[in-house]
Amino acid sequence: TCTLNYILSLEEQALLHEVETLDVVEVIDEKGLKYIAGYAVYRFIHKYKDLGTSTEMLVNPENDWINYIFKG
Repeated sequence: TCTLNYILSLEEQALLHEVETLDVVEVIDEKGLKYIAGYAVYRFIHKYKDLGTSTEMLVNPENDWINYIFKG
C-alpha cells in the first residue's frame, strides 16, 4: 500500500469543502423550485384546468419528499 503525507492548505481545504457541498446546494435548489412550482399549480389549478399533471398520473415519479408532500 502507498500512503500519502500531503497536507492540504487552507485554500485547498476551502475549495474541497465548496466542491463537496455544491451537489447538495443544487439538489436543494432543484427541490425548492419543484416545491414552489407545485404550490403555484395547486393555487391556480381551479382557474386553469389544464395546468400541471397529477403525480398519480406520472409513470415513474421520483421517490422524494416533494412527491410525498403533494401525493397527487
